[in-house]
Amino acid sequence: MFRPDKVVSFPRTATVASAEERFRSELAGSQVKSFDIRLSDGREADSDIPLLSLGEPLAIVCRLHKSTTETLYKNGTGGRHGRGDVLKYITKFDASGILDLSSAASGDVGLIVDVLKAVGSLSLHSVDLSHNEFTSGFAISHSLLSRCLQLSELRISDLEVGIGVEAFLTAICELPNLQVLDISFNSFIRGSTVESILSSCENLTSLRIDGCDLSGISFVSTWLPNLRELSMVGCCVTDFDSFVEWMSMGCIRRLDLSGTDIALCHVRTLVE
Repeated sequence: MFRPDKVVSFPRTATVASAEERFRSELAGSQVKSFDIRLSDGREADSDIPLLSLGEPLAIVCRLHKSTTETLYKNGTGGRHGRGDVLKYITKFDASGILDLSSAASGDVGLIVDVLKAVGSLSLHSVDLSHNEFTSGFAISHSLLSRCLQLSELRISDLEVGIGVEAFLTAICELPNLQVLDISFNSFIRGSTVESILSSCENLTSLRIDGCDLSGISFVSTWLPNLRELSMVGCCVTDFDSFVEWMSMGCIRRLDLSGTDIALCHVRTLVE
């Protein structure tokens, strides 16, 4: 997915096919050429649909088709091993403390969960599970999050979770050392869920919450006192006054409000 701060303009006659072609041109220098696109709210759109008919502001997610998790780890072990050996050699990927399973969909839906179980006791400080589908949030929270309290970075943008969403989010809120969090483009991030994260993750210094529904939320000035970077591209915000008060009480150094309904007068208040 291209970062949502990549603002692109199209002619009024442009269709979804125009966006697909633009993404394809952006991938010219990339090893990954295959992708699919959808709207940030989860809707799919046919290629001939005019972009103007989809509403404004419009955020489009490009999901790259990367190698599957199984292929990734088999390649790392020489390509001669079966699934059991994939898990056996998983510890070789822990030297950096970084685990990137983004876009790691596999025909074997249980493999990612098995990988999480295998690395749950290792010294991970950064995990990326973005652009995946999980039938249960319990598997993520029990296999990984509850056993990796040292995590400082977690990225779960564009995630689909079946059951156990509440347990999954509770586990995130209970990570005491979490500093960087990306929860962008998740339909389950809204209302009280957002409030729980903002009120619990006190050590966050960077938060991406792009494309999420923040309508009806009254922001509290004491939330996230250590926050320095905040991206809310395409978010729906309705309580502007409490948001401005929250921002003015903090120490934000980088703020991205692209594609929101926050007016210039509100932004001017923050910089005065």
